[in-house]
Amino acid sequence: MAEQEPIDLNLKEGTLSESLGIRPEDDIPMMLLNAIMDAKIPDGKESIAIMNPTLTGKNVIEVTALMKKRVNFARTAKTKWGMGN
Repeated sequence: MAEQEPIDLNLKEGTLSESLGIRPEDDIPMMLLNAIMDAKIPDGKESIAIMNPTLTGKNVIEVTALMKKRVNFARTAKTKWGMGN
């Protein structure tokens, strides 16, 4: 299989950190990312409030579908590409 070139994603940095109440230069704990991904948004609702399982950031987090997409990307970047460690 041919070596793939890295994808140049022009992403705005710090969007997920800002919504979680964490400074962009700090790491987002994997436990928090997993808790957000495990949250189930009920049908007919736009978001659900969950308690933060860590001491980092906001105590209560409003989880939306867009936030779950951002968290999924962040988890992939941390585990597969070693970014954000």
